[in-house]
Amino acid sequence: NRVPPAGGKIWQLAAFVREEGACSACYASLIFALFRLDARERGRIREKIAIGQGFRGKRGNTGVGACCAAFVRHCPGCPPTGVAVLRFLRNYIREI
Repeated sequence: NRVPPAGGKIWQLAAFVREEGACSACYASLIFALFRLDARERGRIREKIAIGQGFRGKRGNTGVGACCAAFVRHCPGCPPTGVAVLRFLRNYIREI
């Protein structure tokens, strides 16, 4: 079986992400969560969500995974589950 190439939807969701050296499991959880949000929810996201080892020890606003633990808002886990990231994003959307 051949795996189809990433379609336009994945590229659209990636526009919400600021990635620096993210592992595939962490990145997949974030894309899963973004996919599960409806368009109205995604439209409320005002900044790119940081993810990846390149953010370890750095400060920022919103990030996913243990590498973004120093951020104001972050979803813990290494890697966090897709459901945990979805819950995190919905809480973030509610507070903005």
